[in-house]
Amino acid sequence: MDNQNEQELTEQKTNELMANAYRQRASSIHLHPEAEEGQLRYRIDGVLKTADIYPKDVFQDVVLRLKAMGNLCL
Repeated sequence: MDNQNEQELTEQKTNELMANAYRQRASSIHLHPEAEEGQLRYRIDGVLKTADIYPKDVFQDVVLRLKAMGNLCL
């Protein structure tokens, strides 16, 4: 996959993550890195629910994009 497609995939996954959290009225978003993948979880009505699992490379790119959007240290 070339850099342009990779960037588009990261933007798409990040936008989906935020839109789904909003639609489901999640109070928080949790990103859990694991050895080969990363889990996305939403806290909905006080319960932490697994929403998606990303391959490790996609997960890392989404985390970096969220950090950049929030002006956090990279």
